[in-house]
Amino acid sequence: NGVLTENQVKEHLALSYVYAVASRASCACQVTTVDMDSIDLKLQRRNDDDPRAVLGSPEVAIQVNAHPAAITGDVIPFPLPRKNHHDLVKRTVVPRLLVVVVLPAEPEQWLSISPDQLVLRRCGYWVNLLGLPPTENEARQTVHLPVAQTFDVAAVQRFMRQVAKEQRIS
Repeated sequence: NGVLTENQVKEHLALSYVYAVASRASCACQVTTVDMDSIDLKLQRRNDDDPRAVLGSPEVAIQVNAHPAAITGDVIPFPLPRKNHHDLVKRTVVPRLLVVVVLPAEPEQWLSISPDQLVLRRCGYWVNLLGLPPTENEARQTVHLPVAQTFDVAAVQRFMRQVAKEQRIS
């Protein structure tokens, strides 16, 4: 029928959020065309300006989700599918993060456009699940994203510095 479902719209808005933040952090953003490994996109940045860097072009792989939720505490509970949880807890060559973009409950509040501004309401939060035990749940594992871990320009720049130095993303 050619019309996106509400879930597809949320997915595209979440990807757009991550893409915009990564672009502002001077990172190239490559969308994964086939998501077999729980990776929606990869960020890459040249790192010629840090003499302490071990890697010249660090990369971070990201699983992106949208979640219409009200933030009421210090963490955002998110029901992550078992497969995604399994893929994000294991060690890989390219470090992986989960980014959940929180949207208002009402779709008409997600995006507003005027000649002066483009507003995508709410923001994204990230968590590094590396090293957690695999879930024994059948379908989903609830993960908790700290509200203090906003996926923003400063965070992306920090991730890239840490990866360039072969440090754990924190």
